[in-house]
Amino acid sequence: MARLLCPPPPKRWSTGTIKLMAIIRRLLVPAPGAPCWRSKPAPIPTAPASAATPTAVRCGLIHPGDPEAAVADAVIACTPTHYTDVALSGACAVAAAVARAMTPDTTLEDIIDAAVWGADVGVRYGAPWMGASVARKIDFAVQLATDVKLTEQDRLRNLYDFIGSTLAVPDSVPCAFGILAMAEGNPVQAAIYAAALSGDADTVGAIACAVAGAWQSIDVFPFEIVQTLRQANPQYNFEETAEGLYEIALKLKREIPPPGMETLADILGPD
Repeated sequence: MARLLCPPPPKRWSTGTIKLMAIIRRLLVPAPGAPCWRSKPAPIPTAPASAATPTAVRCGLIHPGDPEAAVADAVIACTPTHYTDVALSGACAVAAAVARAMTPDTTLEDIIDAAVWGADVGVRYGAPWMGASVARKIDFAVQLATDVKLTEQDRLRNLYDFIGSTLAVPDSVPCAFGILAMAEGNPVQAAIYAAALSGDADTVGAIACAVAGAWQSIDVFPFEIVQTLRQANPQYNFEETAEGLYEIALKLKREIPPPGMETLADILGPD
């Protein structure tokens, strides 16, 4: 019946054409009870894919100590391609956690609390989409991952079975925070656990390691691992990227310092 009432578009139409027609349809065909014109179309909602989260990491890195600003930028950055409530919820959780991780004397519990807060904020934005609560699943994932009565293998199995390690944000983001908690915030151990998890392990590992790395810094990485990363990725200059992100963060703090903070050094602490 659905195919009869709403047949699929001809195969000759490109994805861009389909999206353009959707915008035109929104402009010309008002919703019931809505005015017969709109000043601008709403962003086209997309599936809650975990591809929204790498951008969220960068938003956290350029707003150290300021989860609110990180979340605000994450919403803006994800709107063109991932404008759904669950996708924004996951992105804001990651952005808030990274921003909180880059402050002195922050605990792992503080970071996870920031992630839950960010998820609750992000879900208020975007088009409604089918998906479980990212915030509640983060809490559940941390409980499963820190159950010391179980072996590491059993805890990983529980994360995979009960939280999920898929491309969907309501699975991958909470699972990443479970891995982060299980690794006690160590980025190297988080990478090992994520690889053993399977599923969308690269996304889960990338999120968990980004948050852990923001908290622990490069000092916790053994020299040989750093060398291996450099040799395997000769096209990237990690130090240059880090310095560029620092310069952006410095510029932002000069323009809009967070309450109670005078300089970026006050936020990041010594060194």
